[in-house]
Amino acid sequence: MREYDQDEFYRFFRMTPDCFDWLLEKVGPFIRKRSNRKSVSAGERLAITLRYLASGDSQSSLSYLFRVFNEAISKIVTETTAVIWYTLKPLVFDEISEDFWRQKAAEFEAMWQFPMCVVVQSALNASK
Repeated sequence: MREYDQDEFYRFFRMTPDCFDWLLEKVGPFIRKRSNRKSVSAGERLAITLRYLASGDSQSSLSYLFRVFNEAISKIVTETTAVIWYTLKPLVFDEISEDFWRQKAAEFEAMWQFPMCVVVQSALNASK
């Protein structure tokens, strides 16, 4: 599909082939299975997961589409989404620190002239 019709590829996965390749380069080493028996490749694992996220298809539908056991689809989607999150999180989100919350509180107070209380309490302290 990717060689013949990039528009269809985009509709199917909600990303361009170049973006797919970039993401596969990032997450591929973590989702590749090393086994003596024939296993689902890293590219197929990513394709299954992206199709699931893009379409909301049922896992049984994906099982027929990709010719993979239904039980394996569930495991593949769970593992791959976790790897995507942990791989892309540092690239997308800044590390949240105490200084970050102080800055946000100051911005809120400057905008609304109302002090924003930014406090984290443990559940034990909150129940007292």
